[in-house]
Amino acid sequence: MATQTTTEPMAGTATIIRKASHPRVAPNLGDYERECARFDWARAREQLSGLPGGKGLNIAYEAVDRHVAHGRGGHVALRCIGRDDRVRKRMIS
Repeated sequence: MATQTTTEPMAGTATIIRKASHPRVAPNLGDYERECARFDWARAREQLSGLPGGKGLNIAYEAVDRHVAHGRGGHVALRCIGRDDRVRKRMIS
């Protein structure tokens, strides 16, 4: 089944975006209550790299430096859509 996105003009400059009821890709978080009940900080910590040399935890390292360290420096790291609808892609290497 194809997913379709439509836009409708609204009064002023705003636009209503209507998406198909069934996404093509499953959401990352399908059942919030179930995930909250299953959440475990120890398991979450295991998925983080931490700073090199065990010197702590830094979200910038987890979000950016780890991206490069794991061989994904040639892939888009951030994709931003501005108010002017221009798409900006940032690769971090």
